Parts: sequence; structure tokens; C-alpha cells
Amino acid sequence: MNWVKLEKLLHRFFESARLDIQIKDRFGKPVVPREWFFVPMFVVDQVVEKPREGSL
Repeated sequence: MNWVKLEKLLHRFFESARLDIQIKDRFGKPVVPREWFFVPMFVVDQVVEKPREGSL
């Protein structure tokens, strides 16, 4: 399995649920997290199983 492609696919799948937030890092610089999603864990579990089933 190509993990890089899978990660990109999951990011596209969850794009609409990505948290739109800006925080400051330890140096006070603004950071926009790209891997924070507002999704129930059971949904993540279901989606992660899809590639194994060949249905994503």
C-alpha cells in the first residue's frame, strides 16, 4: 500500500471537516494546522477500513 497516496486521499476525503483555526506556536508565530479534523472517531474508523475493502 502506498501510504503517501493513502494519506493524501484521506485528506481530500475529510477536507470539508478540517478545522479552520489559526494558533500560535511556541515562538508566537501563527500556524494553521492541516491535520486537525472535526470528525467523530467512529467515522474515522469506518473510512480507514475502506481501502482494505477496496471501496475508497
